Amino acid sequence: EPMNQFSIAFDRVQHHQNLIAHIPRINFFLPKGQFRADMAIVNSTVQSFVDQVLAIPPSELAVDDGDEDGEVKSKGSHKYSFLHSLAKFTRDPVVLRDQIIAVLLAGRDTTAGTLSFAMYELARSPACVARLRQEILSVVGHDTAPTYTDLNNMPYLHNIIRETLRMYPSVPYNQRTALVDTTLPVGGGRYGDKPLGIPKGTLLTYSPLLMHRHQMTIPVVDESVDSEKGARNIPRANLWSPERWESWHPKGHDYIPFNAGPRICVGQRFATIQMMYVLTRIFQKYARVENHMGSIDGGEVQLKADVTMKPGHGVFLALYEE
Repeated sequence: EPMNQFSIAFDRVQHHQNLIAHIPRINFFLPKGQFRADMAIVNSTVQSFVDQVLAIPPSELAVDDGDEDGEVKSKGSHKYSFLHSLAKFTRDPVVLRDQIIAVLLAGRDTTAGTLSFAMYELARSPACVARLRQEILSVVGHDTAPTYTDLNNMPYLHNIIRETLRMYPSVPYNQRTALVDTTLPVGGGRYGDKPLGIPKGTLLTYSPLLMHRHQMTIPVVDESVDSEKGARNIPRANLWSPERWESWHPKGHDYIPFNAGPRICVGQRFATIQMMYVLTRIFQKYARVENHMGSIDGGEVQLKADVTMKPGHGVFLALYEE
């Protein structure tokens, strides 16, 4: 089927692009025949949708009020999409195609991967499931679809998303190029505790996956210390624990699942709300999650990281109603 062919090609392109990015000096050794064939499939599939929108006169791309079902359409009675909106600003087919591919890359695997990791951890944490479900039912009950306000009134649900993104950031590795000569405060010297010079044009690779799990980022508190003396019991960095967010407040770039600075992910709020909505609907219906990972990967989820990260062999679990 064409869309299945597109999906397979899209995955292979991400894998190859990841190799190209991380071995820049020798990536010309990589065979490119399959990569070019897959890019042709991706480009032609997306281009077919771009061509459909470009066939619509610009005057018909204006947004019309929704119909009685609330569906937003263009003035020409066409279903209105993000692509329609882009086409109001440019008629360049290559620009439109590239923008849609960028959106697919950012939105296709990221939320699905995070939800998979969240369900994996919840299947191993019955107490977290019970607490989450209690919060959900107290706010929206068993049947009511949650509103934006409802979701913002579920702090534990939000903490589950935060903690999952800490342990399993959607983009585990990233790169930046220094635009000017600069320095990093640490990283130089014999012990790595001195400033480190970064010449202009240097390509830097950093890993939110490693940063989020490092004890320098996530403080470890001795559990034997008397809590009445002000010590906060923050679980170790390599353990998934939504409760840590009740006492831990990351500073600066200690927590960057959506990156940071001027190129921070523009869809971070949308993605967060989308994931919170999905988990809410799941646990309105189901009261228990059973872990079936023992039959694969030795019971531990394997990480597969190309451009984005997802479970290497899927997540196997069972959901049960009350």
